[in-house]
Amino acid sequence: MFALLSAELAGQRNRYDLALSNYVEQANATQDAGVAERAFRIAEYLGAEQAALETAQIWAKNAPDNLDAQRATAIQLARAGQYERAMQVMETVLQAQGDTHFDFLALSAAETDPDTRNGLLHSFDRLLLKYPENGQLLFGKALLLQQDGKPETALQLLEAHNASSQEITPLLLRVRLLQGRWVAFSVVDAGPGIPAEVAQRLFAAFFTTKVEGMGLGLSLCRTVVEQHGGAIDFENLPPRAGHADGQPGGTEFRFTLPLAVLRTEQAVAR
Repeated sequence: MFALLSAELAGQRNRYDLALSNYVEQANATQDAGVAERAFRIAEYLGAEQAALETAQIWAKNAPDNLDAQRATAIQLARAGQYERAMQVMETVLQAQGDTHFDFLALSAAETDPDTRNGLLHSFDRLLLKYPENGQLLFGKALLLQQDGKPETALQLLEAHNASSQEITPLLLRVRLLQGRWVAFSVVDAGPGIPAEVAQRLFAAFFTTKVEGMGLGLSLCRTVVEQHGGAIDFENLPPRAGHADGQPGGTEFRFTLPLAVLRTEQAVAR
């Protein structure tokens, strides 16, 4: 009890390192799910990856029906490079019909070697045999295909799923260097496109098509990009092969930033 009180007091005094140390110690000693969750949250906030993995596993072990605990463990395992185990844990969340983050597992493998990504791709294929209509799994596989230099195959996979699904359309992100002076980012979906009446006001402040939206997101994006000397726009893409209904083949949002801005921000971050 004294150690937990000390941890709380340390947190209140912004001594999060001391709070984390005490909470991790008590999570191991007590195997209490609540203590482990508290330790995990602090570790995640501090970016202490090893402590986050350790406490997430204690939390999940002692709260096997808590989907947040299982999900947190899967994500931490992926960050630690334990992809197969991460997939197994995330599958338990899927079986319980909880929200999954297979897309994060795929994204976390972006900097790994081709053999590791190929092994992860086989894991996605294995689960897709069981859950062929799961949008998260399809999106994760598409991300892996994109990382392997197969963007067209990735888009075809997403498009085929979108034609028969009501789930939120996944996105693909592309980054390119232009003339050695600009970085161009584009976000592409495979949805129905943006109606003309919406397109005219898309970047206007307080304009929204969502019931609970504030209409500030895209307006703020444009303001920030332009303040840094960049530009942002979008276009509805032409129908892709096999689409005879004349509907757009998705929407692409693009924004560019001067490379000097990115280098300056990276230097400040260091």
